[in-house]
Amino acid sequence: MTIIKATAIAASLLLAVGCGGSKEPVQGDQAARTGQVPVPEADRSAGGGGQTIVPASGWTEVGVRDVSYPGARRINVTILVPPGLSREELTQRLTDAAREIGEREKAKAVLLDAFRWSDEVTDGTYSVGRVYWAPNGRWEDAGKDEPMQAKVELGTLYFLEGRRYYAVGDSVRLAGAGGAAVPLFETLDTSKPDQVVASVPDGTPAAVVGRSIKVFGGRTEHIRYRVAVGAGDGRETGWVAPESIGPLK
Repeated sequence: MTIIKATAIAASLLLAVGCGGSKEPVQGDQAARTGQVPVPEADRSAGGGGQTIVPASGWTEVGVRDVSYPGARRINVTILVPPGLSREELTQRLTDAAREIGEREKAKAVLLDAFRWSDEVTDGTYSVGRVYWAPNGRWEDAGKDEPMQAKVELGTLYFLEGRRYYAVGDSVRLAGAGGAAVPLFETLDTSKPDQVVASVPDGTPAAVVGRSIKVFGGRTEHIRYRVAVGAGDGRETGWVAPESIGPLK
């Protein structure tokens, strides 16, 4: 955890993409409700490629939720940040975002959750980091007339270099453990044998038709892919764990 006093961030770092914040959520109320936001496809694909375009703001605002209580305005903010920042740059970027959005919203306390651009769902715990911008850096001190400070928590997922995910539409190859058949599951829980809807041979070509990526506190993530094999009446679909698929050779 990092504590940064308000005086220490008065002069923001001059980062390559600037320090101002977006003033409008990218999808308004819909984004705030669902957590679904469009992100660059280059960030989503397994193979990568393309070039990430960083907005002049330095972050993309997804939504602001009012969680005030009598006498103290508090807000919960969700943003997306681009890849490639150092720990120091990321700390400053999140702090700037919390402070600037808090000032714009005239909030006494801000709880900011930051996610990667590659995250499709942003309604859970953060994948990048969290900031409490509040009196004494304490969310519960929102009603106090004390100096504003930032308490910053950073996860580890953001700093995993080169981590990529398969995208919907990608062609893949199913891979069974030790050459065994690959089970396709009806639900995201791939640990229950009674949820198996089909079993296909190791090496079977497939197409990714869906995926689920959930993050937990910026340190762990639960990934599942929905794949389709075959065609016509012989087409089967089901969920598999990431270790059950690989690039199509």
